[in-house]
Amino acid sequence: MTAVHDVLEHVSVVPPAAELPAAARILAETYPQIVDFDSTGMSVEEVHYFLGESAAIAYFQYRFLLNRP
Repeated sequence: MTAVHDVLEHVSVVPPAAELPAAARILAETYPQIVDFDSTGMSVEEVHYFLGESAAIAYFQYRFLLNRP
C-alpha cells in the first residue's frame, strides 16, 4: 500500500492524492509522520509523547477527516 506522503510528493503523477479532503492533504504535507503512524494500543498521552504536541493534534484531526477511529 502506498503511503499518503509518497503520493503527495507526486501529486501531478498520482491523482488519488487529490481525492483526500483538502484539510487531510494539508495535514499530511505538514506532518508526514502522521500518515503511517500506528497508535494501536497507545493512550492519547503516549501518542502526544511520541509524535509531539502539534503532530499529535494533527494526527487525530487527520484520522477524523479520513473517518478512522
